[in-house]
Amino acid sequence: MTPPERHAVRSLAAARAGLSLDRDSHVPGLVTACRQAMVAGDGFQAFLLSDRLCRITGGREALPFLLRAGALALLGAAEAAKSDLEVAAELNPDHPLVLEALLTSTDPAIRLEAAKRAAGLPETPEIACRLLAEAGLSHIVRLSTQQDRLHIEAIWRGESSFTLTLAGGSERADETILATARGPGAYDYAATFERPWPAGWPSLVATVKGAPARAVLVAPVVLLAEQQAPPENRRGPGPPGLLVVVPVYGDAEATRESLDALFAAREGAPPTRIVVIDDASPEPAISAHVAALAEAGMITLIRNEANLGFAASVNAGLALRQAGEDALLLNADAFLPARALARLRAVMETDASIGTVTPFSNNGEDTSIPVRLQANDLPGVTQRAFIDRLAEETNRLDAVEMPNGVGFCLYIRGALLDAIGGFSVRFERGYYEDVDFCLRARQAGFRNVCATGIYVGHAGSRSFGAAKRPLVRRNLARLTARYPQYRAESRLFMRDDPLRPALARIEEAFVRSLAPPRLVVAPGDLPEAILDPILDHLPPGPLETLLLAADETEDGLACRLRGVTGPFPVDLAFPVAAGADPVAMLRARLPQGLGELLLIDPGHLPAGFGQALCRMTPRIALAVADQEALRLPPLPWLPAAPAILLAAPALGAFAREAFPGAALQVLKRRELPREPRAPWNRAERLLAVLPQGRDPQELALARALAQHLSGRDVGVILVADGELEDMTVAPIWITGAIPRPQLAHWLRRLGIAACLLPSRRYAAADPVGDALAAQGFAVARWQRAFAPAPHLDLPPDMPDAEAVGMVAAWFESLVAARVTAAR
Repeated sequence: MTPPERHAVRSLAAARAGLSLDRDSHVPGLVTACRQAMVAGDGFQAFLLSDRLCRITGGREALPFLLRAGALALLGAAEAAKSDLEVAAELNPDHPLVLEALLTSTDPAIRLEAAKRAAGLPETPEIACRLLAEAGLSHIVRLSTQQDRLHIEAIWRGESSFTLTLAGGSERADETILATARGPGAYDYAATFERPWPAGWPSLVATVKGAPARAVLVAPVVLLAEQQAPPENRRGPGPPGLLVVVPVYGDAEATRESLDALFAAREGAPPTRIVVIDDASPEPAISAHVAALAEAGMITLIRNEANLGFAASVNAGLALRQAGEDALLLNADAFLPARALARLRAVMETDASIGTVTPFSNNGEDTSIPVRLQANDLPGVTQRAFIDRLAEETNRLDAVEMPNGVGFCLYIRGALLDAIGGFSVRFERGYYEDVDFCLRARQAGFRNVCATGIYVGHAGSRSFGAAKRPLVRRNLARLTARYPQYRAESRLFMRDDPLRPALARIEEAFVRSLAPPRLVVAPGDLPEAILDPILDHLPPGPLETLLLAADETEDGLACRLRGVTGPFPVDLAFPVAAGADPVAMLRARLPQGLGELLLIDPGHLPAGFGQALCRMTPRIALAVADQEALRLPPLPWLPAAPAILLAAPALGAFAREAFPGAALQVLKRRELPREPRAPWNRAERLLAVLPQGRDPQELALARALAQHLSGRDVGVILVADGELEDMTVAPIWITGAIPRPQLAHWLRRLGIAACLLPSRRYAAADPVGDALAAQGFAVARWQRAFAPAPHLDLPPDMPDAEAVGMVAAWFESLVAARVTAAR
């Protein structure tokens, strides 16, 4: 019988064997190999494969987590397997394999919910029918629209017919459903039925007469009329005007604040009418508030009897548009700035071809700032007004074309609505109907632009809950089928980011407005795992903190200025040509000077850069993270600091030599979560290498070590992102990036007991080394601290070739000791 620790090595070799390292076929190869390993019962190999799959695919797909759940189940890690299955179900609850796994869950509630979802499949699995019947559900009804017809499929128990009640507004109609076939499993009857869509009904709600509580109506519960064209919206010429359409549903506080901001934003706008659509809000406070506004004559109110979603609600509002009116679609959690209506219209009027205008926002998808293309925190009211003022001052009426606008705040030219009508309701209750509208606008000859001189706060969607992901998936598939080129065009927009220059102008203005900030200056290659604890150590106070990283290039310097604190974390990159004065460029960006200066590893800063920075302020502090920087010649220009912050205790010996007589302060370390040793696996013959990043020296050391250990019944796992080519060196395996807080747990899960930190510069300062050592891992690293066994300290000046031999001997002695102890 193979000992478990040797089985791990053989599983590692099997995982690598035959695995395609071609970029196009690597991910499908991982899927295939993982399935084969599970069929063979090799849970360790299946885990290595599926875990890498989860990490390199970005956590966006259900299948990798489903496969890893299966691998964990094979290894006896039931709770971890359940957690991954929950992730897979959240990512894509309609995936057939996810449903299959959920249908066999040990949790009855999960099984029943999965059975209800499975009822929406073209053929309901027998196990789902059994679970639904056991739960006492007598009728399963699927409804859909096809062209102008209502399609009904049903299975049920009891009598051979039942009555389905259809309701649309104040109208009601009963349909008798007669059995046409035997039902599956525990269900007696089945039927397929089709009828014309009820004339004049914009929406429809169905219930089973006499048994509503014992029936499952497969989503969508509310059906919308599937028009072949969006509703007619032609109004023609007329006096300038604006119709603002605001659907409301949840979050009473945000709704009230949004409407108040809208009322205040009308200054300078053409005659404006506001239509609010209460989309069957479940919050009485919302319904009461908008009713009061309507009673006061401030808005026109439309109430939906059922929750119809964004597109149908918008269309109900647009139906009230008058000749000459443009339209603004506004989410009820979007907060307009001063004069926003007039400013949005002014951008539209800069060019007759502009059909839609979307402003910058903290949470505007394609128009999100300052971190592009993702949701940013919502700033406070005063901060939003300040950012909007900077946007207006720097970008004015600037309009940047983009593939589509975004529906949280979408200003629409009236002529565009005349040309193409309103929103399509093919997208159910939400997601991508705004993109579809904008792509139809382009087909009609109009352009979609971002108004970079306007900033609108947006709290972000809180609707749909667990239904969001499957809805997004379905609607993205619908959009892609209609506009096959859209996704490629969208990726190109994200890559080129034509909005970046406009954002940079706002960021430049924001930085110029700051009172003298605290400036932290670090080498450009300082790892975040080292930098973040230093930044966390900075005392709180009124000063805004900026981080400046500088790298030497062939053409001069590449500088990056980032915000660390404050409501608007800037990220400005600016090159400094060879021979130019970088400090002069920095002074131009910070005209009010510096409040404080913190230099991290000043010996590694570009020549003359740190010295010039020290002339900008007398308040200077030093921090040291790079043990090699301490071995450089003294810097005569460096002023004496009251204290020098050390990123780790092990740097003390070098620091006392480099700064004799200086007061040394050691950074307090973060602790990694302590994890008990996993009982279900042992892999003491595997060595984990933990590089700081893509440093070629660190990767070269890992490759050399893997080559040295090849054929010795041990293996090397590189816990990092890496190139596929690095896996050609046996017996190395690359995991993909693992967040530091998860590292100890991940190592425990695999039963790995020994780690190497390969960075000469930062191994001593890397907090993960001490944290792992404190939790019982054997750690090898470059530092002059003389750690006791079982750890290994490598002299920082030792050549790589000698270090490889020393680490290999150390690791093999650990393996031998553990094997002896096991006997």
